[in-house]
Amino acid sequence: MITLTPESFFFYFFFHVPNLLHYVVHVEKKLHSIKITFPIRRHLYLECDIDFGLINQKSRAEVPGDWVEVFKSGRVKPMLFEVVEVEQSFFRNWTSFFEKRYRRKCPFPIRPIRELKILKEHPGLIFYRNTFKGVWQSSPVIDKKFKPNRKCKDGEFELPDYLYNKVLPISQPKWENLQDLKKFCGPETQKYFENIQYSKN
Repeated sequence: MITLTPESFFFYFFFHVPNLLHYVVHVEKKLHSIKITFPIRRHLYLECDIDFGLINQKSRAEVPGDWVEVFKSGRVKPMLFEVVEVEQSFFRNWTSFFEKRYRRKCPFPIRPIRELKILKEHPGLIFYRNTFKGVWQSSPVIDKKFKPNRKCKDGEFELPDYLYNKVLPISQPKWENLQDLKKFCGPETQKYFENIQYSKN
């Protein structure tokens, strides 16, 4: 089960994340089902809250690598946290990819949703309900014009193109602001900010 707070970014979540979960179940066939629960505000306490409570938020961290060390050392027992550093290859253009397969507009009202699920037995549907004990309803999610890729063999699936081909530069005004603020940082951090790529106006 995946648990999310209701104040999550609704516009992004509906409809891209359900599409991704549908893709995982019905195309990649990684899972048999997925159920998402949206708890009531201020009425939840999750295991991840315990983990984040161990992080010393007053630690001095000037560059991303500093935060890696802060998180790694945030817990000793039963073991140190394992930190996976994000690489550019992790980012793929899922939005454009899903626009070819799925409907572009969510077919049901999103605000009242309390639970949502995707089942292997129903490949074209997403199920949802507005109360935790209410009746499940369903809506089709596949675009009627979509034609599946017949080139994929059984057990194979497509992946989107990479979202970026290179590191995206920041704007020149932002870079100039960083150069002004770096005087409050150590020598190594100053070099880090000096070497950040930026686009010249």
